[in-house]
Amino acid sequence: MDANRDTKSEQLPPSSTLLAYVQLFRMPNVFTAMADVLMGYLFVRPSLDPPQYSALLLLGSALMYTAGMVLNDVFDVEVDRTERPERPLPSGRIAVGWARWLGFEMLFAGAALGVLVGVIARDPRPAVAAVLLAALIVLYNRVLKATFFGPMAMGGCRFLNVLLGMSVATEAWSGVNYLIAAGIGVFIVGVSWFARGEAEDDIHRGPLIAGTILMAFGILLLASYPNGRLAGSKDIVAVFHQYPENLAWLLLSITILFRCIRAIVQPYSVFVQEAVKYCLMSLITFDTIITFVQHDIWWAALVFALVVPMTLLGRWSYST
Repeated sequence: MDANRDTKSEQLPPSSTLLAYVQLFRMPNVFTAMADVLMGYLFVRPSLDPPQYSALLLLGSALMYTAGMVLNDVFDVEVDRTERPERPLPSGRIAVGWARWLGFEMLFAGAALGVLVGVIARDPRPAVAAVLLAALIVLYNRVLKATFFGPMAMGGCRFLNVLLGMSVATEAWSGVNYLIAAGIGVFIVGVSWFARGEAEDDIHRGPLIAGTILMAFGILLLASYPNGRLAGSKDIVAVFHQYPENLAWLLLSITILFRCIRAIVQPYSVFVQEAVKYCLMSLITFDTIITFVQHDIWWAALVFALVVPMTLLGRWSYST
């Protein structure tokens, strides 16, 4: 998932220090991690109160996600010198040693913020979720990335990120909390499988098909909340009218599957990369729909607003 380039970013001055950091951090995607936490927080709380909890968790998630992107490039720098020499580290725009230090410092800071929330709230769940997430980020980048377990580790990171947002729940987690987190996690496992080999000349259809199936299963898990809304109903129009989120899931699924199927039929890099980028952007929409079901249109609009900075930054930086 780290081979995609945004051609627009190549139109900007390669010497731009700010652009180099935006690319290294994969800034567009940071907002998908924040959307997961924001959705998770609103899933278990009626609002963003207390503000110190929500602010610290959002910042902690953003730091750990960014750290993962930085460490991804640090550990891949030798490969990138050959395959992607224009990137910030192999091009020398950012020093590898500095990036390594920065990545681990941000990871530590993000995990520490989760621990701090746990201490303030007198609840171990924020600390446990943050520490496990930080550990899995290092494990993925250092050991698992190129293995069979790499996509599962990526999905695990998203699973833990959603639970980080839910970690300040006033009650014990139930099955529905794990259902929502698992839906996001499984979807990302599928995206990761789909994206394997996206920059290669000879792209195999097997991972594309497997990834698409997993993504569809992840969406089904998310769309199954809350349970029972479709049970026994034979009037599809009434179902969509009464529960508009079902129509949203259907339309979103169609747009995702269209891009995935096109890449399967024509397994070219450009189609695979376009599908991956769209799937990642769809995460904010997933979080928006879940927030709408749990709350109302206004809180959902707050989550969806994260699409704006993601789209703007996406004009100048690759997303994966």
